[in-house]
Amino acid sequence: MTSSPAKRDRGRLLTDQGQKKIYEAIYKKFPDGYTIQEIANLTDPGVCPQLRKSLSVDTVSKILNQRGGADLAKIECLFVALSLDLEADDHISAKTKLRSKTIVLNPVVNKRDEKEPIKNFPEPPQFNPANPNLPEHYPRGLWIPNLRCRKIWGRDDFSEILLNRLNDSQESPILSLCGSAGYGKTEVACQVARAAIEQGLFTDVLWVKARDTEFIDGSISQPEREESVSWQQVSQELAHQLHGCSTERLHQFIKEEKRLIVLDNAETAQLEEILPRLNAMLNPSRVLLTSRFQTNGAYVGLVDIPPLDNESASQLLQCEATYKKVPVLLQALETNSAQLQRIYDLSCGAPLALHFIVGRILDDGALEPVLSALEQASGDVEKIYEFSLKTAWQRIKKVTKKIRRC
Repeated sequence: MTSSPAKRDRGRLLTDQGQKKIYEAIYKKFPDGYTIQEIANLTDPGVCPQLRKSLSVDTVSKILNQRGGADLAKIECLFVALSLDLEADDHISAKTKLRSKTIVLNPVVNKRDEKEPIKNFPEPPQFNPANPNLPEHYPRGLWIPNLRCRKIWGRDDFSEILLNRLNDSQESPILSLCGSAGYGKTEVACQVARAAIEQGLFTDVLWVKARDTEFIDGSISQPEREESVSWQQVSQELAHQLHGCSTERLHQFIKEEKRLIVLDNAETAQLEEILPRLNAMLNPSRVLLTSRFQTNGAYVGLVDIPPLDNESASQLLQCEATYKKVPVLLQALETNSAQLQRIYDLSCGAPLALHFIVGRILDDGALEPVLSALEQASGDVEKIYEFSLKTAWQRIKKVTKKIRRC
C-alpha cells in the first residue's frame, strides 16, 4: 500500500549530477527508445552477475522519477546495472530540498544519435491523467509485479479464457480467481494483465496487493496488521498509481478509460466495503480479484483455478530439474512413469508444490525418501508447503535464521 508522506521522505534522491549520469547511460544502452521494464530487467542477477537481487519496476521508476527517497543500496544497484560508479555527489538526503523542478522519466524516447553529446538534460512532461497533453507513450503496465518463476507452464489457454471474460461487456464487471495457495493465481493474473495491455484490450493495469507473506520459523505467515485492508487504503493506492489523481476524482478517472484493476490476495481485504465502491466506478473498467476463498456478490463472477494437467506438470519438473541440475529427478522423468505420476498426485497439480518437491529432492539427493515423507500430507497442498518449509528451516544455520528474522 502507499506509504505515509513522512515515510516517503526518507532515503536518498539523485542529484543533478547523478541523474545526468544515469540518463546518459540509459540513452547509450537504449538508443532506439526504452521502457522502465527494460531498465529494471538490467538488474536481474542473470543479466548482471554482480547483483544478488533484481529491482522491481516500481523501484526503478521511483528512483528515476524522484517519487520520494529510495534506499541507497537500491540506487547503487541501478548504477551497477548500468555499469556506473555511484559517487557521493550523485545522491542527497530526501529531506534536503533538492530543487523546485524534478525530472520525470519518459519511458519511450525518439531515436538519438549515440555520438552526439547530450548537452541539455531532457525534461519530458510528467504523466498526469488530468493533463490533456498526456504523453502518447507513458508507461503501461508499470504496476504489474515481476513473475516469481522463470516460466508459467500450462496456463496459456486458461489465461486467454479469463482475459476474454474480462473483456466481455456481458460478463460480471468483477471476476474472482479462486483457489488454494500455490496454484499460481497471482502468476495467472500477471499473465492476463500483460496480455490485456499487449493486445490493446485495456489502456492500463492498476495493481493493489492486499497481503504480503513472510517466512518465519519454518512457515509462511502474514505480517500482523491491526485490521485488514480497507477501501480508504485501496483508493489511496489506486490514486497513487494514477500519478496525480486525487481520491475524490478517482471515480472519474476509472470511468473515463478502460482499465483493469487487480486486487491480489483479496481474502485479506474488507471486500464487503471495497467491492460495492469499485463496482460503482466500473464500465468500461474491470476488476480481477485473486483469493483463496470464493467471493459472493451479484456483480462478482467466480473463476476456479484448475490444477496443472499431467503434461504441463511434467514440463515444469523437466525445466526445474534441468535448471537446478537434479539428475535423480531427470532420470525418473525419463524412465519411471509410475514415480512421475506419484509426484503429480502428491502435488495435486499445484505449481508451487511441484517447485517445492524439486527443491526437496535436490536437497536430499534422493527421490524415494522425499515422496514417502510427502505422502504424510495426504493430498493436502498446504501441508506439503508446511512440511517442505519446516525441513528447509531446520537445515538453515542458526546465524542465517537470525538474519532472516531481522
